[in-house]
Amino acid sequence: TGGARADEEAELPADVQAALETVRSMQADLVETCEEIRRLTVSVSNLKIPRDKRNGKKIEGEAPRPDSGGSGVLVERKRKIWVITNVHVVDHADALQVITYDGKVRDVSVHDQIRQYDIALLSFPKRPRDLKAYTLNPSKIKASRDLEEGAGVVATGNPFFLAFDGKPVTTLGVVSGKDRILGAGFL
Repeated sequence: TGGARADEEAELPADVQAALETVRSMQADLVETCEEIRRLTVSVSNLKIPRDKRNGKKIEGEAPRPDSGGSGVLVERKRKIWVITNVHVVDHADALQVITYDGKVRDVSVHDQIRQYDIALLSFPKRPRDLKAYTLNPSKIKASRDLEEGAGVVATGNPFFLAFDGKPVTTLGVVSGKDRILGAGFL
């Protein structure tokens, strides 16, 4: 059927053929861009230490268990790799781990958080040498206020920790609105 399709396209006007080629090129670029973005995305696992219900003490020999999760992005700033995520993802964790694109599970801890903006910064115990991160240059970051409604965006992550393997999913969309209130529970 591929040959028949090529024959049909060869009969199309030149401007339509050029438009089809442009769309195919854009699609290939988008697939490549999404792959790069996914490599910068991590799944964040909020762990709870099993405790005895009667006395609240840690149960010996039992490892922490995933309680909830979310997503984050790997960034590099001043030769250190960090994870930017949301406060609501890491809140009340006894321990935290991230699952990177290559499937490796790594320990992290909360370095800082800004509750007002629901932003948390996680750090690794030591710099992971095998991870690529987005180089954070504050002078080149555009503020979300500069986005326009209807602008195209790519979203990637592991919402509600639905992908058990930790690998992020990617979707395309548009900026549907600005200056939205997240809700009192997050602020």
